[in-house]
Amino acid sequence: MTHYGKTFKHLRKEKGISIASAAAGVVSKSFLSRFERGLSNISFAKMVDLLVNINVSVTEFIYLDAVRNGQLPAFHYEETTDYVDNQQLTHPDSYRRQYYQTGSDHDYLNYLKAKSQARQPLSASQRQFVYDYLFGTETWTHFEGRLFMATLTLFFN
Repeated sequence: MTHYGKTFKHLRKEKGISIASAAAGVVSKSFLSRFERGLSNISFAKMVDLLVNINVSVTEFIYLDAVRNGQLPAFHYEETTDYVDNQQLTHPDSYRRQYYQTGSDHDYLNYLKAKSQARQPLSASQRQFVYDYLFGTETWTHFEGRLFMATLTLFFN
């Protein structure tokens, strides 16, 4: 059995939510009690619904469960850095050439990010592309965060 039930119980109690309120409309109180004690497993869909009842996102829950159980993945700083050196800052067109070779949105966004970091202005259509991408992406990863930070000033011009 997983330890998710114990983490759920901990969060529920920390928030002062009764087992009846947490289970409401999803599972019975007795089932939730068994789940919290590690005696029953639960489907992902029901787990999501229970998390809604206690106002915790799935991402937050998984993170908190990992913290409680000492299972955080190692943090790799190099994965969060922008691999933009002085050569790339003075020649962001290398990203543009790569984009035209691959045609991928990811390469185009890297080109726009490098261009922005080199303090070269983006056209209205390029700014709109960045805007549409960022605000059309429901969940941001490190890439979206770095892209946003690199192009932040674009949204104030």
